[in-house]
Amino acid sequence: MATEDYQNIQTKMSAVRIESELYNRVTTQFHQGQHTALMRNIFESLDELMKNDRLVDISNYIYKAKPLTLIPKKD
Repeated sequence: MATEDYQNIQTKMSAVRIESELYNRVTTQFHQGQHTALMRNIFESLDELMKNDRLVDISNYIYKAKPLTLIPKKD
């Protein structure tokens, strides 16, 4: 069986409260593996932005002041 790099490392869960209708519209478009990969890629992209001192860009997006472009981390 093929293994992924992330399978044998300690992991954490992230839980958020999202309106059911919005959650269903988004999650029904992806199977579980894609949903997991999407969330992992988002976290990796946010981590890269923070490492590059761009936390203000994330904050602006959180408060809907500016758009945010996430760039996937290359392996």
